[in-house]
Amino acid sequence: MKKIIIICLLIIMCFSQFAYADELSEGLKGAMLVDYETGEILYENNVDKKIEIASITKLMTYVVTKDALKEGKVHLSDIVTVGENPPKEYGSTFYLKKGDMLPLEILIESILIASANDSCIAIAEHVAGSEAEFVKMMNQKAKELGLENTVFYNPNGLPEEDKRENTMTIREINILTRYILNQYPEILEITDKMYIEINPRKFEENTNPLLKGMPLVDGIKTGNTNAAGLCLVSSIKLPKDKNKDKEMRLIAIVMGAETRKERKEKSQKLLEYGIENFGTKEIISKDKGININLKKAKNQDVKLVPKKDEYLIVKNGDKISTKVLIDENLKLPLKKDKKVGILEVYQNKKLKYKLDLFANRDLKKANIFIRIYRTLFGWL
Repeated sequence: MKKIIIICLLIIMCFSQFAYADELSEGLKGAMLVDYETGEILYENNVDKKIEIASITKLMTYVVTKDALKEGKVHLSDIVTVGENPPKEYGSTFYLKKGDMLPLEILIESILIASANDSCIAIAEHVAGSEAEFVKMMNQKAKELGLENTVFYNPNGLPEEDKRENTMTIREINILTRYILNQYPEILEITDKMYIEINPRKFEENTNPLLKGMPLVDGIKTGNTNAAGLCLVSSIKLPKDKNKDKEMRLIAIVMGAETRKERKEKSQKLLEYGIENFGTKEIISKDKGININLKKAKNQDVKLVPKKDEYLIVKNGDKISTKVLIDENLKLPLKKDKKVGILEVYQNKKLKYKLDLFANRDLKKANIFIRIYRTLFGWL
């Protein structure tokens, strides 16, 4: 009877987990939760369908601009003179007027903090000479990143006159976001700001609703059009704790919410789901390594080390085990940092990955008498 009760409780717990996971994306066009460093997907729903992305577009606008800065084509200190096109934009704007002169750096901040549509056009014209040329650069960058379903018509995400809108899949939004955090992590110094204000220009608050409610959230971008619904790509950096052997950064993508409240609540729940259910576990480090007994070696106590510290994303209740396999054809003597074997890492009894193990010192071969003695008596 006791066994039956335990089985029933386990079934209920599993069903509750699945039911809760389903609630994360209920009413949305799709959602995704990802560990930034490894790229491991912790939750996903409808991530491969092409959807309108609204102002999430501005992440690519940022990338293309940063590439131009990196190549020396433009500079943050450049003074951008606003032409006649930027003031024509509507929605979220930086209230630009023809003839305004602002540093490129400020315009970049305005597209990420205030989601300024007019600033996107001003940046595009400054970087590429025209909006059309800048959009070509955006689409070319998408191809370089392997974003096959991505199409850009403009640099801000507003609907075109013919109703066409920029589109991506959620999976591609994740690829772009991780690319930015890897190549241009300084974006978080901007997206973490609560507001932007250039006197006497109107005070503009950050459009990300999670910055106030979740202090560890530091980005990244909101979006909203009628077709796209309300969208948010958020990022949170979690400190090392009892469930995390190292810091962990999560990326949450919520697309197509119907209200601002729903966008905020779904994004927060998605991040909380990651915080409460996942952590990082150290598998092996260069300092600690793994100690083995190598009978071929003169000093048979040998420490094997990886090329770098290795961690694994684990879910609550996961069982982790490892197995060391020494190369059967290993010949001594062997120089330090030469491969000795591999480490197999298992998660819930399934092979997760393999990694090479190396000697942390020179290994000398034991002479024939010592090897015979060890074979016969198992020590020395």
